[in-house]
Amino acid sequence: MSSRSTVKKYLNAAGIPIRAEEHRIGGANYGERKLNGRIVPHQKELELMAKMKTLRQQGLNFQQIANILQGLDLPTKRGGKWTRNTVQQILKRMQRQEDLKN
Repeated sequence: MSSRSTVKKYLNAAGIPIRAEEHRIGGANYGERKLNGRIVPHQKELELMAKMKTLRQQGLNFQQIANILQGLDLPTKRGGKWTRNTVQQILKRMQRQEDLKN
């Protein structure tokens, strides 16, 4: 076991967070943005995520949702094209976050 994993193990056992969620390393997920090094909600993306969820609940598949978003010329987080995988990953992450809250 490395010293890093040992430290993480003992911090977790003591209930001490390794880093605050808003200071996590890496980029912001869809629905979030970085502001002064902190992760904060991105309101327009959150609204679009809610729309994706509604479309999915109405029975549309991931590709159909991606086609709608692409047709509206809405950019992805990195400015690329919407794909079914992008939509699926966003909705999966959204579901995991909702499950953690409950």
